[in-house]
Amino acid sequence: MVTEAKITVELESVHTADALGLIEQLSRELAVHYVDGRKGSGDFRPTDMDVPRACFVVARLDGIAMGCGAIRPWDDDPTHMAEVKRMFVQPDVRGRGISRLILARLEEAARDHGYVTTILETGDRQLEAIGLYEKAGYTRCDCWGKYSTSAWSLCYRKALPVIESLDAAGAIKAINDLTGLLYDAVNNGASVGFLPPLDMDTARRYWADEVIPALSTGQRVLLVAKLDGHMVGTAQLVLIEKANGPHRAEVVRVLVHSTQRRHGLGRALMRAIETHAQRLGRTTLVLDTRTGDSGERLYRSLGWVHVGDIPDYVINEKGVLEATSIYYRLFNP
Repeated sequence: MVTEAKITVELESVHTADALGLIEQLSRELAVHYVDGRKGSGDFRPTDMDVPRACFVVARLDGIAMGCGAIRPWDDDPTHMAEVKRMFVQPDVRGRGISRLILARLEEAARDHGYVTTILETGDRQLEAIGLYEKAGYTRCDCWGKYSTSAWSLCYRKALPVIESLDAAGAIKAINDLTGLLYDAVNNGASVGFLPPLDMDTARRYWADEVIPALSTGQRVLLVAKLDGHMVGTAQLVLIEKANGPHRAEVVRVLVHSTQRRHGLGRALMRAIETHAQRLGRTTLVLDTRTGDSGERLYRSLGWVHVGDIPDYVINEKGVLEATSIYYRLFNP
């Protein structure tokens, strides 16, 4: 039987042997790429992490340290902006999505610490890193400090989503944005109970007739993600009301606007809905997704357990029956 390797990315001390070894490996690799004078260390010192709101993460493959990354407050705006540093994955395990998971974990830590933007610098010869950052939603910006005079430095920035909970009144005020988001998601491939082409009236009725009444009675939780004030994602939690299920909830309608997919918003929403569920004492969570959809990779990477598939469960836009996959996640009460 073939077993899938387990990848974890967690906050760890930068001063451990594993962390220091990974940092040294990155320094040696950079020194090879930039033999014309660039310092492999990138002027990074482990003591740079010994400040408030700085974080270091280590990625492990079946328990073995294989990658790392860090954030620290940016000197020019330490309250709002975090600088991503020391992104590295060992060459023999590249191509497994580990670097993407490291970056997502760093962005999650940045949001937890109240940062609203992440910035980073990379070298023009690190093509894989450039591809990673651009696919994750980072955009080129002017370089700063010592990088502004570097011939090989490329600098990037990314606005982090703000995730908030909407009550019934808030959902009513935001119903146009919610309607537009559902319309966009379904008509761009999301399998969330509707079929394309979805019209705006049907999308609006869903929020007005199903979600807002459930928010009013406390039967449902609605989280929304905003970027620069614009709604770009949602996630919902249906609270089980049965006498034997006050500890259970179902995650539904995780939506990300089509222009923001693969930028980490789905992960951010899932982490936020998990945290909200635990605060409400809901320690057993379930969800289903169309088998083969990209969401399956996300759920597995977050620790959700695949129960199995139900064949012929949903009808797609072509009228063909497709399977759905069932997942669960348990948290300590």
